[in-house]
Amino acid sequence: MKKIILTIALSLLIASGCNRTQMGQSVGALVGGTAGYLLGGDNAGKAIGTVIGAGAGYLVGSWLGELLSDEEKEDMGRKLNQDMQSADADAKGDTDWQSEKTPDRKANLSYTQESPLRDHKTPESAIDQNELAAKADCMCREVEITIEEGTEKIGSQRQLWCRTPAGDYEPVGEPYGALTAGN
Repeated sequence: MKKIILTIALSLLIASGCNRTQMGQSVGALVGGTAGYLLGGDNAGKAIGTVIGAGAGYLVGSWLGELLSDEEKEDMGRKLNQDMQSADADAKGDTDWQSEKTPDRKANLSYTQESPLRDHKTPESAIDQNELAAKADCMCREVEITIEEGTEKIGSQRQLWCRTPAGDYEPVGEPYGALTAGN
């Protein structure tokens, strides 16, 4: 197990090159996925824990990672996953999240209906072409996360989240359309 994790970690670092955001997202996904696996319990729990942990960890490398604590990211990712899983595939959705740690920090999480990854119109830089080819038939939703603190909008970003074989969702590619208060 240690050799596998080390090999994956080194591969992610090499693949991300000098791009700090990609490296942060890769390392975050690896750490989150490993933690989810170790805390997951039985085989089904390990698979679900790995996916949710990796998804939450992936957010660490984006601007959300700089804004939210690990607990907030995990809680938000769990809330988003639960909402999308309970929604009909052809339904758009919208849910709100509020930080338990910082009560005036909240987010609106909106998502589109499911459609194959190949049908989504995302910036070319948002998803690697190899990943696009491998997951072209995966059912995905475009997610927009808008963060507010008090009455001030802090920022927003969009990203594709695709359904996994276990039935939950995980982020795919890079966040795009990020707008922060400074932009």
